[in-house]
Amino acid sequence: PLSVLQKTKLLGPKTVLIHGIYFTNKELSLIKKSGAAIVHCPSSNIATTGRTANLHRIVEMDIPFAIATDGLITAGSINVLEEARFCFSYHNSRKRTLIKSQQFFDAITINAAAIFGMKSVIGSIEVGKKADIAFLNLKNSGVAKLNPVKNIIESTTRPRIHSLMIGGNWKLKNGRLIKPATNTKQLIKRFEKLGSNIKKQGA
Repeated sequence: PLSVLQKTKLLGPKTVLIHGIYFTNKELSLIKKSGAAIVHCPSSNIATTGRTANLHRIVEMDIPFAIATDGLITAGSINVLEEARFCFSYHNSRKRTLIKSQQFFDAITINAAAIFGMKSVIGSIEVGKKADIAFLNLKNSGVAKLNPVKNIIESTTRPRIHSLMIGGNWKLKNGRLIKPATNTKQLIKRFEKLGSNIKKQGA
């Protein structure tokens, strides 16, 4: 319970709360006052409980939030862009007050980075930051180029990622996976050794 986190002084600006399905207005006020943030996982929540967090109230109270998928088992996907698109559609189809598409886009980029203390490193394309960039193919996608953020989030057509750059290095280029520089066999051995060490420590 949130009260336990408060009593043990674990509720503060560095606290990240996952899901938040059952938070009351009183608890949300406490979260706002503490400076904590919420990670919203709507697909997973709906699949497992049939409900999700009150995002409209979270937005109204200006509580920092990010969007995540939770995992393949519960959400069926780890595509955060698709989760943001679903989130927009789900929440705005049920309320008269519209949560803007930019807020959903920010929740998977700059706001997500800020919540985890990485705003100065990632989350936006700026000089001095790591170049983590997904390139979308908007041709024949129905996404208007005049307002790409709005249309990427709101479009009923799924835009395709054709290239991906992480830390300034290409991982996917024009639909082709770039062969990693790391020796795969060596990497597997390292993980096997790590797993063995963890088992020994737990024994």
